[in-house]
Parts: sequence; structure tokens; C-alpha cells
Amino acid sequence: MHGIVAPNLAQCWKHGGRAFMADQGEILPDDPEDTMRTAMRQMMGVFAQLDRSMTVAKLRRGRRIKGEKGQYAYGPPP
Repeated sequence: MHGIVAPNLAQCWKHGGRAFMADQGEILPDDPEDTMRTAMRQMMGVFAQLDRSMTVAKLRRGRRIKGEKGQYAYGPPP
């Protein structure tokens, strides 16, 4: 889950909607009595952001290396 998803989930639940993940099924709304559920959802968000950041860093590094070799590094070839 990315940072932009959490506010959308809140809106979804506010209007009585349900949200699902393809690999884990329904995302249940936070329950003040179930702090573990809230913590686990937040941890999933942390690791999703980490994964995204690592992918972006890898792509930037690859583009930089390709550019240093004099090759075209952005978008489709001109």
C-alpha cells in the first residue's frame, strides 16, 4: 500500500464500501479494539514504500550507468 492509498481507504470505509487486495483478500477497517490489525496494515504500507523506493533507486542507478556509457537512458529510443 502506498501513502496515497490510506486516505482513499478511509473514504471507502466512510461511505460503507469495501476494499480488497488481490493477494490477501478484504482489507478490514481499523478497529480501535484491534490495535494489531492497525499496526499490521501500517507495516504493510511501510514495506510497500520501501519496495517502491528501492525500485526507483535501482532504475536511477541503471539510467546513470547507461548514460555514463554514452547510451540513451530515458524513454523509448529517439
